[in-house]
Amino acid sequence: MRQNHWTYTWNDLNKAGCKEETISCIRSKKLVQSQAIQKATVSAGSATTITNTHTVRTRDITVDKVWADNNSTSRPTSVNVQLYANGSAFGTAVTLEDANHWTYTWNDLPYNEAGQEIAYTVKEVAVPQGYGVSYSPMTVDTTTGNGSITVTNSYPSTTRSVTKVWDDQNNNDRKRPTSIQVQLMYDGNVYDTVTLSETNHWTYTWTELPKYSDVAANTEYVYTVKKSMYQPDIL
Repeated sequence: MRQNHWTYTWNDLNKAGCKEETISCIRSKKLVQSQAIQKATVSAGSATTITNTHTVRTRDITVDKVWADNNSTSRPTSVNVQLYANGSAFGTAVTLEDANHWTYTWNDLPYNEAGQEIAYTVKEVAVPQGYGVSYSPMTVDTTTGNGSITVTNSYPSTTRSVTKVWDDQNNNDRKRPTSIQVQLMYDGNVYDTVTLSETNHWTYTWTELPKYSDVAANTEYVYTVKKSMYQPDIL
């Protein structure tokens, strides 16, 4: 423990009770348990050092850029993307372009923090003008734990708005919540979750949304709005 600086000295030991002459009769009573294999080594001599070796688990995260714009002349020559760990920016933004085939891999990222798996996400620093953006859920290799995220920019973009209306006689019974959460869905998938309240006048507008799932086939995304699954049944 830290109070004794991880060291202890036994004095006036009876050497006759020890059969090994070169290695002290000291053993680690219990190896530290973790998800990784632990190893203890004992050095020779009157001063014995017990070393526990732990290999920290890491993973690689790859981001791929996909353009759904029918080779539009509006496509930029590069975009910058930022990696996030548990919602906080991790490192600096990286550039995706033709030179790196619109892909980048962050290597040897920590897998856990405080014993919990880190949730990695990626966001474009600035969405190209006129484009919409969508992010795939991270695909994880079950063998290595490495992940892959696809960022898709489609052209042109579109917008969607949601407004919450209360039919409660101006909150006459004082049962109206202070806020609610709603989700924007596209083709059955969650695109974003937002909070509606008095602060934003119970309304929200999503911009820079991808309009087409298949530009060549002129197939548009179907957007819907529903209450969050964690929200009380009030809508």
